[in-house]
Amino acid sequence: MFNRFANGAREAVTAAVAQAHDMGHTTLGAGHLLIGACTADDQVTAVLGRHGVDAAALRRGMSGEGFAGLSITEVDALESIGIDVPQLVREIGPLPSSRKPWSSRRSGTRGGGAMEFSPGAKKALEAAVVHVKGTRGRPVTPAVVAACCLDDPRVHALVEKLGAAPARIRGDLLAQDADPGSGPRSAV
Repeated sequence: MFNRFANGAREAVTAAVAQAHDMGHTTLGAGHLLIGACTADDQVTAVLGRHGVDAAALRRGMSGEGFAGLSITEVDALESIGIDVPQLVREIGPLPSSRKPWSSRRSGTRGGGAMEFSPGAKKALEAAVVHVKGTRGRPVTPAVVAACCLDDPRVHALVEKLGAAPARIRGDLLAQDADPGSGPRSAV
């Protein structure tokens, strides 16, 4: 899949893995991909910034403090087996988190194993590849990855919680990507 990705998009995925590790998460979600795109690419940073969203705010929102003490990856896992987490929380209250600091994991160091991609992250990356298929060989860019992450329901809700309009950000990212000379971009 990654053969269609520009160097900047690959760097965004690598940055997303580092973000997930730093946050103590064992699964990479679409939110991590959005943070990775933001930290790896000036164009994505600028577009998100115009809407009042930055990597630090996204990290805070994904820390698990915002939703019943669970991380986005924990909510993904529960919902993947059919559990309606908001309904469950309404019925029984906050759920315990299984998160531990990354350094306490088996290897004792960051990056101690392969990072599993959540269904939302896989869907965002697949959507990014589909988006560029009709563009005569243009590669997937960090802006396209970021735009496709905004289709994930939890990322969409997080961005709304930060006071921004995900659909507008997505449109701005894709418009900026369509006109690469219209704004700052990191080296590709």
